[in-house]
Amino acid sequence: MPEVEELRVDLSGERGHVMLIGGPDADQRAVLHELINGIAVRHTPEQVQFYFIDIGRRLADLAALPHVGAIAGKRDDELVRRIVFELAALLRRRQESFARLGIRDIAEFRDWQHSAREAGAVNDPVLRDGYGDVFLVVDYWSVLTEEFEDLVGSVDQLGHHGLAYGIHLILVVSKRFQIRPLLHDVIKTEIDMWPDYPSDRLVRPSLVVEPLFGEPTSLESQRSFHPPEIQLLPTDITRAEVLRQAEAHGITQGATRVVLGITESELRPQAVDFDIDPHLLVLGDTECGKTTLLRNVIRGITDFTGPEWAQILVIDPCRTLLGAVPSEYLAGYATKHDSATTLIQDLADYLAKRLPGPDLTPRQIRERDWWTGPEIFLLVDDYERVTRPNSANPCTSLIELLRQAEHLGFHLILTRRMTRAADAFTTDPFLAAMHTTAPAVLLMSGSRDEGRVIANTGPIPLPPGRAIFVTRRTAPDLIQLSSLPGA
Repeated sequence: MPEVEELRVDLSGERGHVMLIGGPDADQRAVLHELINGIAVRHTPEQVQFYFIDIGRRLADLAALPHVGAIAGKRDDELVRRIVFELAALLRRRQESFARLGIRDIAEFRDWQHSAREAGAVNDPVLRDGYGDVFLVVDYWSVLTEEFEDLVGSVDQLGHHGLAYGIHLILVVSKRFQIRPLLHDVIKTEIDMWPDYPSDRLVRPSLVVEPLFGEPTSLESQRSFHPPEIQLLPTDITRAEVLRQAEAHGITQGATRVVLGITESELRPQAVDFDIDPHLLVLGDTECGKTTLLRNVIRGITDFTGPEWAQILVIDPCRTLLGAVPSEYLAGYATKHDSATTLIQDLADYLAKRLPGPDLTPRQIRERDWWTGPEIFLLVDDYERVTRPNSANPCTSLIELLRQAEHLGFHLILTRRMTRAADAFTTDPFLAAMHTTAPAVLLMSGSRDEGRVIANTGPIPLPPGRAIFVTRRTAPDLIQLSSLPGA
């Protein structure tokens, strides 16, 4: 029988990511526990924190370690997502702080943290980081890639850039090929549970984890400290609270920049910028919060600018927005097909006067200085009720204007039911034209059976007030929209 040897694991440098490969379930669990306990016993909870994605349900009994900040099971979808997003946000913050503070590498960061703690520093910028070296542990990596496909890119970023900033991966896989080559290339520590020689499979070397820095620290001497908790996206947040947070983050608002709610990825306010994305398309099933969203947009426009800068027209077949727009901002209101047709034709005639002529310079086009007047917002609620079979679509006269909206100060905000939305982009000329402008999109609650509706993204069942926010510039992000008490 081969001689049992120690397997020394040094995670302080380029070998700081770990891949555990193959082997029987019991052996995988034993080695995974040995590795994590080996790291924990050498470091205080201030120095090292663990965040577990426990798809295999093999890490629950490690939750008692004072180093563990969160443990998410397979069914804890929101917590799984928030763990990955929080560590991705930590990576971005450290990239910025290392540059700002002149920190050369993670070793200097560790030394700075240690010295600041020993000195009893209270307001040290490195201690305010809140974390030490952080380990993201994913048991059953292949399941994560299948069921949380949108998180893989963020984990890839942690793999490629994390070690330089003290963020490590421990991934458990059955086969090497389950990890894509680009990520596999940066994982330098492999623990193979299926050695090449059958006789070696009877012998498992003990793991010895080298300390990341300084002398090993025993659990008995650890200070009272708990790793930062992972905050979940709130299930309800008032407009007043969102505005308070927007002010704290320095997010300016006005007629063309309206804060919608709080995003899952950063837990910070998200605005729609109509200067960049002239139009907003809102898709969702009934009672999902579309009308509340429109009321928020109206408030965002009217609370931060005057009527000389913004005018609003409303097509409201269900009369749910009646009285929502202050009279000095309301340029038109329609509830029926005929009145909507007249309102939209008048709007088209008005906007046609703003169309750029052939003699304008690129600077004039860019600065829009050939016309004066307010930004024009057209809100169409329940679009499917505005159109009707065997009648002309009232919105058709706006098709050409949609494509030049950024030059005209024109913005369309339209809500529609989610059912067969993808088909509507090909069968409805007006929606097809809106689709080609690449509007900002809110996908509220809908059936997964709708498939990929826009930007390779499809709806999922969501509680009222939740949506997936999609723009041409950013990855899809879950958002909790502002609520309006009493609305």
